[in-house]
Amino acid sequence: MNPETFIHRFQNNIATGLPGEKAHRRLMPNNRRLYPGNANPQKSAVLLIVDFPTGIPSITFIKRTVYNGAHSGQIAFPGGKFDPLLDQSPLDTAIRETMEEIGVFVSKNQIIGELSPLFIPVSDLMVHPFVAVVPILGYGKIDYREVEEVFKIPVSELNFDSVKSGIFEGKNYRFEAPHWQAANHKIWGATAMILSEFLELI
Repeated sequence: MNPETFIHRFQNNIATGLPGEKAHRRLMPNNRRLYPGNANPQKSAVLLIVDFPTGIPSITFIKRTVYNGAHSGQIAFPGGKFDPLLDQSPLDTAIRETMEEIGVFVSKNQIIGELSPLFIPVSDLMVHPFVAVVPILGYGKIDYREVEEVFKIPVSELNFDSVKSGIFEGKNYRFEAPHWQAANHKIWGATAMILSEFLELI
């Protein structure tokens, strides 16, 4: 599939409506809340970047470093918290944080759509996921204070038939959760829930 066909399919499907909660629940950990307990959780944003290094669509992921925080060592999309001094919108956050974390500048004209916002209970964040298509993606300067590893997974390796279940533990949480095992990593939690909606759209 070439980038033009991919973009056309994704945008046609997104125009009919996002699957949202239905897709999120498919990869949701047990006993997880979908909605915030307060009216104003802090905003954050991530960028799901698709490129075509061998003509096959692949998605870029990061592995966060081990630190004293809720998302220590987890697999994620590049992104972070909204900064009102630097960002006018969550899209600005996603683009800025991607540049800071993996040294990749994504322009706004490479953004092909926005997925459903998702609440992350353990950090009280409402994350806004955006999708970008970059024909061939090369990484720049990686911020190793925040990112241990950057890697790509072909979309073809992330089908719903390969979802497994396992136990995940960290600071302030212990979940049984569905996940993908790919590229020697387990993709679960909010990242898997966002990915679930994306895959339903393509």
